[in-house]
Amino acid sequence: EQRSAELETALEEARSKQSEQGGSADLVAANSALKQQCSELQDELEKASLEQRNAELEAALKEEAALKAANAELKQQCSELQASFERASQEASAALEQRSAEL
Repeated sequence: EQRSAELETALEEARSKQSEQGGSADLVAANSALKQQCSELQDELEKASLEQRNAELEAALKEEAALKAANAELKQQCSELQASFERASQEASAALEQRSAEL
């Protein structure tokens, strides 16, 4: 009887440990799943952050291109105005010389 009681006690302890380990295995599995989800969320966050930065950089490049085009247009207009001024200045100078010669 004593041996039977000891075996019953050992069996109960083994079942209890198995139950605890099973619970522990569930926690390990849940922990692993949470780590995986966390890793996936971090990847998604990084991707979203990179996409946002990419969009910002593309907008900045478009703005830079627009500014370069406007700058080129202004340089062209300035060059045309300078050439027009040179012609007007030469014409005025020639008219002055002619007027002086007439006097």
